[in-house]
Amino acid sequence: MSETGVKLFGKLESPFVLRVELALKLKGVEYEYVYGPLPDVIARELKNNIVNEKDPVLIHDGKPIAESLVIIEYIDEIWKGTGRSILPTDPYERAVARFLAKYADDKLMADIIGVYLKVGKEQKKSLELMKTKQRVFGNALKGKKFFGGDCIGYLDIVLGIIPYWIQAIKQVSDVKEDEVEDDVDVAHLRVWSRNFLSLEFVKDKLPPFEKLIEMLKKAKGNINIQAVCH
Repeated sequence: MSETGVKLFGKLESPFVLRVELALKLKGVEYEYVYGPLPDVIARELKNNIVNEKDPVLIHDGKPIAESLVIIEYIDEIWKGTGRSILPTDPYERAVARFLAKYADDKLMADIIGVYLKVGKEQKKSLELMKTKQRVFGNALKGKKFFGGDCIGYLDIVLGIIPYWIQAIKQVSDVKEDEVEDDVDVAHLRVWSRNFLSLEFVKDKLPPFEKLIEMLKKAKGNINIQAVCH
């Protein structure tokens, strides 16, 4: 790899890896994708020591950057002169976007994994909690097509793949769609999700749904919520 090269390490099925890929695509940054476990691949390829074993990891100029939210901000800052800004330019809107992104990773993802791993009443409780948190994001849309307005932005990238995973998890976990009724905010989020997932450059990066189902079936029972990559 050249000194100025960009490499992205991670698992193809990971929603967190896809976040970074979409950010790179939006900025028009050329990169090489390397599928494989961390940190062994990086140690072998680049002789770097990564303290965080979660994926994705971006290598730029030979330096590793870990965790998807951090990487997206790095991409937006380093290539600020290329394309439109990913994060909101207004300081308040940027702060809100960062808060909601962290809320998604710290709170929403835990409930999604709960729906995936739990059964019976505990699963339904996780489903109800998940819907409660989805309402927060549906309300944040405020009638916009995307969180970024007419075009996708930071929160769209952060949240965009999550509904795709939720549908797969519901299928694997035999969750009935009518177990928890949708309200207006969740309905808004569904419309947003359809708009986002219909974008060509997003569809090109989505893992095949059946492959995702197969992966989730194999992995079920072996996932620790605290160890989920981000």
